[in-house]
Amino acid sequence: KTFNLIYETNRISGFCDGLDALKQTIYCRLLIPKDKFPIYHYTYGSELETLIGEPIYFAIPKIEYFIKDTLLEDDRITDVIDFEHEVDSHTIHSTFTVVSNLGNVEAESVVNI
Repeated sequence: KTFNLIYETNRISGFCDGLDALKQTIYCRLLIPKDKFPIYHYTYGSELETLIGEPIYFAIPKIEYFIKDTLLEDDRITDVIDFEHEVDSHTIHSTFTVVSNLGNVEAESVVNI
């Protein structure tokens, strides 16, 4: 069990577990910059923000690497597959499937470059 984040209102309300807790972990690991806040372990979070200013041809393979790097740190997650990327001016919208021992989760990430 973990605290339940209500994204729409930026509040915490009650608790969640199972697949809902995993979805929340995916969201937080992708959102929080790696090794920037001392409250988190140095391996927690992603390096997606380091791609700002990079060329698209360089950023797309790095996005996949950074997403896998942070999500596979969680013992419940066994793989991250089926990446698809949409490029719009200076934004890359990535969708992918997170494979876990609790079931598969469709997830997304948006990186401004």
